[in-house]
Amino acid sequence: MPTNTALSSGFDSGHIDLSGAPGADTSFDDLFPPEGAPAAQPQAAQGTQPPQPPQAPSQQQPFLKAGDTVYLTAEEAARGVQHKDELVARYRAFLAENGFDPNELRPREPEPQVQPTAPSKYKYLGNGKQYYQDLAKAADPRNPNPEEYERITRQYQQEVFADMYAPYAPLMAESARQRAVRQVSSEIPNFQAFLDSPEFKKTTESIPLYKDMLQLGENDPEASKRLPEVYRMIYLTYQGMSRQQANSNPAPSAPPVTPTVRPTPTLSPSSLTPPSPGVDTRNWTTNPEARKQLIADSKARGIDAIDWGSIGS
Repeated sequence: MPTNTALSSGFDSGHIDLSGAPGADTSFDDLFPPEGAPAAQPQAAQGTQPPQPPQAPSQQQPFLKAGDTVYLTAEEAARGVQHKDELVARYRAFLAENGFDPNELRPREPEPQVQPTAPSKYKYLGNGKQYYQDLAKAADPRNPNPEEYERITRQYQQEVFADMYAPYAPLMAESARQRAVRQVSSEIPNFQAFLDSPEFKKTTESIPLYKDMLQLGENDPEASKRLPEVYRMIYLTYQGMSRQQANSNPAPSAPPVTPTVRPTPTLSPSSLTPPSPGVDTRNWTTNPEARKQLIADSKARGIDAIDWGSIGS
């Protein structure tokens, strides 16, 4: 059996070639440095990179970096984000208050003004929800109410009629007024003069019910039929108030006439002889003696120009 007798090149001489071994070029002093000297770092095998020793950081690494903003810790990042949010909210509010769009940084276009809808002056016209609810309640099969259903329908029709002829209301009121005035004037000739006088306004203001009746009669076609009656009532009320005022304030009576007192003539004493006793001159028209005595007394007083023949004859 053949035997493998192949040996290395230095076998015969008793020498092993280590020139190609790693570190063969390292000196003995490098392998075993003197005491106190640093040992040489072994060279890395050919084709491999020697491990790099960790370098000490020259400064602290940032926690978060965004643009020009650097946060070293998480706490700083939280505080910085909160501050920026508050600042952005303030800027947006300032721009909005001054009419700018914060998102596009340009003036906002004015929003269209929505005019509020005025509430309807009618109960059903313009208020379809209320009209539907009342009709549905009146037409409820469980408790029908035909009279209420008819009343609601009639009121709705009246409201439609009133709204349709609202522009002609002044003309209709004047027509109803003139017709009523003509009818009352045929019975009360001076009613037109009373209607134009301040007494008419004073009477209607003294009784507010008359003002309401006039307004209703002049604006409601159905109520205008009774407007002449309202005019008569106002006129008769005025007549009654005038009489009552005249009775409570009678005309002042004429001042009493003070009779003029004429001075009584003073008779001077005379030396006439008094009439004979027993002669009474009161019956001088029938008693001749008394007649003579009266004539004598008159002459004694200076009254002698009387024609006694024509007196008492």
